[in-house]
Amino acid sequence: MERSSERMLLRTMTQFTSPVLHSLLDTDAYKLHMQQAVFHRYGDVHVAAEFRCRGDDLLGIYADAIREQVESMRDLRLRDDEYRWLSTLPFFRQDYLNWLRDFAMTRARSRSAMTMAS
Repeated sequence: MERSSERMLLRTMTQFTSPVLHSLLDTDAYKLHMQQAVFHRYGDVHVAAEFRCRGDDLLGIYADAIREQVESMRDLRLRDDEYRWLSTLPFFRQDYLNWLRDFAMTRARSRSAMTMAS
């Protein structure tokens, strides 16, 4: 039965188009607000984000596909229309938006380590 579940999960993963993310704005607003707060208050501090799966899903079988998606994030840039739209929102400051417009994921920024927790 376990083998059948793994095959089903793998089939599900291949149904998604690649890359999954098409924009730096493919995120929730909270992350952008927190990023801006760190940008303004702790500009000289290096920060890291970590994904933790809180469910019982067998994500290990997706490790290669997840790495591929993380690698594809290096191609993401804030588009001009996205920059203009964000500029109309009163809660984003111009210096942060300028930084976000120039932001590019690098290999160092997209370092990924996959480990299986018991």
